[in-house]
Amino acid sequence: MADKTIRIKREEIGSPPTDELPEIVYAPDIAEFLSNSPTEVREEVVNTLEDKDAADVFEELPIEVYKKVLLGLNHTKIARVINEMEPDEAVDLLELLPEQDHGKILAAVDDEHRTNIERLKKYHPESAGGLMTTEFLSFGPETCVRDVLPQIRRDTDAETIHVVYVTDEKGRLKGVVSIREILIQTPDQPLKAFMTEHPITCRPSTDQEKVAQLVDKYNLSSLPVVDGMGKLLGIVTVDDVIDVIQEEASEDFSMLAGTHHRHPLSQSVFKRVQARMPWMLTTLALGLMTAVYISTFDDAMAYFAGMTAIFMPVLAGMGGNVGIQSATIIVRAIATGEIRHRTMLQVVLQEVATGSVLGCLCALLSGSFTALLVPWFTDGAVPGSFGLVVGGSMLLGMTVSSACGASIPFIFRGLGKDPALASGPFVTTINDVIGLSVYFFLTRLLYDIVVGGF
Repeated sequence: MADKTIRIKREEIGSPPTDELPEIVYAPDIAEFLSNSPTEVREEVVNTLEDKDAADVFEELPIEVYKKVLLGLNHTKIARVINEMEPDEAVDLLELLPEQDHGKILAAVDDEHRTNIERLKKYHPESAGGLMTTEFLSFGPETCVRDVLPQIRRDTDAETIHVVYVTDEKGRLKGVVSIREILIQTPDQPLKAFMTEHPITCRPSTDQEKVAQLVDKYNLSSLPVVDGMGKLLGIVTVDDVIDVIQEEASEDFSMLAGTHHRHPLSQSVFKRVQARMPWMLTTLALGLMTAVYISTFDDAMAYFAGMTAIFMPVLAGMGGNVGIQSATIIVRAIATGEIRHRTMLQVVLQEVATGSVLGCLCALLSGSFTALLVPWFTDGAVPGSFGLVVGGSMLLGMTVSSACGASIPFIFRGLGKDPALASGPFVTTINDVIGLSVYFFLTRLLYDIVVGGF
């Protein structure tokens, strides 16, 4: 991974207020500065940077800011920056530009670099092929240590030198060797004598989430990407995996809130409203349906001196909270690969059991509170048996909410949708409807018993 230190003086950046930048800055520092600066400042700063420094900064920019910066540059400048980028990063850059501009820009890129970029462009951007770089070190099995070290020193374009790859004459991956292993071997030792055979690999079509899971599970610094014949096509490095983890986490958290992840300064109010409106309309529709349903219990509410309304926020809040907890746990477990298909039922049952135990405890407390104090507050207008309604609603509501929160993400995944969509406003509203429906059903049941109409 390249050194991200950019040694420039603040006054060289130009006229914008740069007091927040130190004398020696890093690419992420400048990226953060650009993200919070107006367009004219961004253009001035980017044009001040050397091409190699600009390439490092671009890799750190949020997508929306990155796109705006690129649109302010001419094709010649973009081509020069691409020449300083790793092929996978160059492909990411091109994805942000109109398709019709790709040919003009690539025409000004070095031939070998252009070939590598065009090879990577055919892969989906969120697959291993879209993440991998073709800049890696590989040697034949018979290559001796004395021949490997000089080549490592000369090859400055490699994305990482933590490991080297051993391939046969057809480019098929046979093993991997860490630099540490190479350094402790005798000079005449061939790589095949101490390489790790059958390394963990993936295909170019492997989804980026699966790539991240493999790197995490096997503690890899890089993951080889091979084709169906075992030929080494490229490697995915851990810095790209970190970007994937951050991207997926941001996306999931945004979906939990019923919105879309974007840099906070990159979206207009209209775009924000457009992203959130479907969820708000869904929540509104379910809420209105709940209101209509509750209105059918006006006689029971009137009989119990309006006491039913007092406990509605408590019951809805407790059911919503336990449902969101279950959904969040399941969504995270699905994203990290901790849950397999055969363990789905077991996980759902465990969450239901957890919700039931919590429901029992909360039902005991809330039911006792209601039974002891509500008759006193209402001068006997509401009987102590109303505590059974509150306690029973708490128990059933939290149990059912746990079941919904745990099962809905699996349902979404089965439908080919992101499980994170099952959380946030969707689960909260569903749980509110279920919890209040149970509550008013039991209220009506008690009412019918008390007035003798049951």
